[in-house]
Amino acid sequence: MSKAARPPPEPKEATFEASTERLSVVVEELERGDLPLERSLELFEEGVRLARAAQARLERAERRVEELLGIDANGVPVTRPVAGYPAGGRSGGANGSGDADASGEDDS
Repeated sequence: MSKAARPPPEPKEATFEASTERLSVVVEELERGDLPLERSLELFEEGVRLARAAQARLERAERRVEELLGIDANGVPVTRPVAGYPAGGRSGGANGSGDADASGEDDS
């Protein structure tokens, strides 16, 4: 069995910006229409992977925003860990104070 038939291992997941930038290049290449069929298929497959990865990142970001917009009875943002994001990360919090996750534990 030939190792040449296997696709190269996937690198670590690229950033959303890097994925969309590469996707733009792939689309431009495909739109030119001067590529051999096999190369076009390779680029199409890469484009589908990039688009799905970018969509997944957007969905995770949307879920995180929804979590950050939740406010408890004391007016403190309510956050929960979201898959794909490190727990306890500080990015200024929803109120810009940097202590959105310092409200203590939910005792209810």
